[in-house]
Amino acid sequence: MRHRCTLLLAILLLGLTPLARAAIPLLEMPAVDIATTLAADARKAGPQPYRFALPVPLAAAISPDSAGDWQTLADGSSVWRLRIRSAGATSLNFGFTRYQLPAGAKLYVQTADGRERRGPYTDSHNRLGQLWTPVLRAEEALIELHLPAGSRPQLSLLLGVVNHGFRGFGAKDTVNAKSGSCNIDVVCSDGDGWGNEIRSVARYTIAGALLCTGQLVNNTAQDFTPYFLTANHCVSTAVEAPTTVFYWNYQTSRCGGAPDGSLEQTQSGALYMAGSAGMTTAGPDFTLLRLLSTPDPAYQVYYSGWDRRDLAPVGVVGIHHPNGDEKRISKDFDQTYIAAYGELPDSALSRLQPTHLMIQSWDRGVTEGGSSGSGIWNFQHRLVGQLSGGSSSCDAPKEPDWYGRMYQNFSYLNTPLTSLSYWLDPTGSGAETLDGADPNGKSGGGTGGGGSSGASDGGGGALGLASLAGLLLAGLRRRLDPAC
Repeated sequence: MRHRCTLLLAILLLGLTPLARAAIPLLEMPAVDIATTLAADARKAGPQPYRFALPVPLAAAISPDSAGDWQTLADGSSVWRLRIRSAGATSLNFGFTRYQLPAGAKLYVQTADGRERRGPYTDSHNRLGQLWTPVLRAEEALIELHLPAGSRPQLSLLLGVVNHGFRGFGAKDTVNAKSGSCNIDVVCSDGDGWGNEIRSVARYTIAGALLCTGQLVNNTAQDFTPYFLTANHCVSTAVEAPTTVFYWNYQTSRCGGAPDGSLEQTQSGALYMAGSAGMTTAGPDFTLLRLLSTPDPAYQVYYSGWDRRDLAPVGVVGIHHPNGDEKRISKDFDQTYIAAYGELPDSALSRLQPTHLMIQSWDRGVTEGGSSGSGIWNFQHRLVGQLSGGSSSCDAPKEPDWYGRMYQNFSYLNTPLTSLSYWLDPTGSGAETLDGADPNGKSGGGTGGGGSSGASDGGGGALGLASLAGLLLAGLRRRLDPAC
């Protein structure tokens, strides 16, 4: 008997139970027009985040009252399930635009075959009133909600956005090539000595459709407030900030190896603290977010130090996610230049504000779309700017890039909404430089790897046997085999 139930669990794990899946209502999503959207993006002026998905045009938001199936269990608790399929999608992710769960409730999203699963999301995520999930690499997904007995009247849940992925996250890209071959994995020898800074960098998504890069930054209180610096052209409003999802330690396991980065270390949601007031190219193009929660200690993150002096360093290191791919490292050993965005050292645009640092060309690696918001560090391991844009790529490795200056970020318009000084120097110390800090008490830079493969509550990961049994057998065992 025990062996038969174990076999049933194995079958469920592999997604080989058409009867079980067919019993859950399925919503087929309408088609998306990828080519038209990408063409419209190409016509936009100035720097942009990297698009990897499109929102499916929904006739109306989806709620547990309008779709799916409810089941009441023997203990009085209830389970709601719904399958969603968007044909041809390389990934799916969801925006719950109304999110209020009662105490004890748990929300999961997973691929139809159970190989990828995110959750549980609980009432601890109620703070923003919305929830945006990490990607699932499949065209079909299952949403499952568990409610304690008697709690359904306290539920308020609305699925307002379904995003259809078409590239990135390890997908075979039929729209554009992956990041160029000249990019250098952070686990290569170029990353040696930069392990701390590498651990501060994350790839993140906005509204489930766009990609950028950013990094955790230290503050003079040294209290590990999870401040995250990125570009304003990626996140420019308080409305966009809650839609962010962060992916930590997404990098290859070996230098030049297969693109095998893990998507297990994630967290959702942030608050908008300050930014350059929509001035992407006339200002320093920065945004400071505060993550909704402190990153899980298992992620082994680092809080980068910074240098806000009015200087142009000789030699910098960039750490970023080109095209949203696994983390890469770039190096320039030459003099950088203070300039306006788009201005060259011999340019006549002298009346523009010197808001940026210009990298004339990289000596090792480049940047690409998806690298926006990523930092550059001087050789004293302090952050001096974040990427606005430029022309560099593997096809044009000698082209320049421009980074908004930390010097400008700290004093821009001198208000709490437009300046870093109120947040990164809360003690009023007037410090011009600050070293990084490690909440895990680790020492030194070490090699470029960093991070661990653990997943936190809500982070997700591959579905385990025990958790799958709890999720699927509870509702299906009597239907499939009463003896179990």
